[in-house]
Amino acid sequence: MKRMFTYFEKYRTLDNEPRELLQRFGRIRQYRKGDFFKQEDEPIEKWCFVLEGLVSKEHTNSAGQPVIERICEPGAYFTGTKHAFSKSNEPVAIHFLQHTTLFEIRNQYFQDMVETFPCLKSIYHILTQHKLNHALRHQHTIHALRTEERLHDLYFYRPQLIKLLTVDQKKAFLGITNNREYYKAKRYMEQNLKKSE
Repeated sequence: MKRMFTYFEKYRTLDNEPRELLQRFGRIRQYRKGDFFKQEDEPIEKWCFVLEGLVSKEHTNSAGQPVIERICEPGAYFTGTKHAFSKSNEPVAIHFLQHTTLFEIRNQYFQDMVETFPCLKSIYHILTQHKLNHALRHQHTIHALRTEERLHDLYFYRPQLIKLLTVDQKKAFLGITNNREYYKAKRYMEQNLKKSE
């Protein structure tokens, strides 16, 4: 819990009462690399904060290929539903790409706390804005950049992912359809990094 409170208090001091309620109703859980938190057709009414590890939200496209829509690193959150204030399923699988430690709390408890405590509401809004910023940047990368530019862009925006993701995961995240295109993008990135040295 201490790690989570340290993350939260980068943005706002957390009062004692919400801190105690988060400890009472939430719990720390660990998951192995390769495990799934949920499948595409399954709702899990929990709000989860990533303390360590790497988590993807993904689906399978019409060609049967995996598409990684989002990646959550430490300091980010995800839900097993459309959002923390929903009971509806978001049609994505949630997959652990690394060994992962989460803080988990039922959506209903978290909703009540966010609505009751201004300090927690403020932290939640900041975390949600970070999540939105990542999503908008990712959409820009996929739709505005040529395929060979996407890996280079990822290197500058989220460099830690370059080392953590496999080739297949990078392809699924960046909308790169085959190995030939991936290695073309890798050469483009390496050439541009050499130029900037």
